[in-house]
Amino acid sequence: MRQGIKIKVITEPDDDRTYQFEINISNGETSASLQFWGYGDNFKEFGDRLTDFPKTIKDNVTYELGEDKNNGQPKWAYYMLLNVFCFDSAGQSAIKVIVDNNKDIPSYQRSEFYLKAEPASLNKLGQQLRNWNPETEKELVWIAYNN
Repeated sequence: MRQGIKIKVITEPDDDRTYQFEINISNGETSASLQFWGYGDNFKEFGDRLTDFPKTIKDNVTYELGEDKNNGQPKWAYYMLLNVFCFDSAGQSAIKVIVDNNKDIPSYQRSEFYLKAEPASLNKLGQQLRNWNPETEKELVWIAYNN
C-alpha cells in the first residue's frame, strides 16, 4: 500500500447502529491494520479538528480508540492511536500510529510507526473523514502526500 489510510465497512450496522470497520495504515515501508466496531460518525470529530490543522506549531490532534494500558482493569479488545503533530518549525507534520490487537500470545500484534504528511494533505484527510457516510460510501481512501 502507498502511504495513506484506507477505512472500509466490513459489516453493516447491527441493531445498535454499530458498523464493523477495517482500517489499513501505511507509511510506504510499514503498515498496520485493525478491525473494530464503531458508529458511522466515528471519525467526524477527528476530521473536524484536522481540517484546520495546524493552528500553531504546537497543535496536536488525536484520535484514540480503546486504552493502551489496562492498569489492572480488564483489557480492551484493541487499541489504536492516531496522533497528528508538527515536527519542525516549518510546520512539517506526521501522524504517530499505534495499533495493538491486545490478543494473547501467539496472536498478539503491535505496530508503532510514523507517517509523514503535508498539512494540506492532512486537511484533506479531515475533510474526507468529516464528510464520510459509511452508509452510502463503503470505503474511504486517503493517499498522503509529503514533499
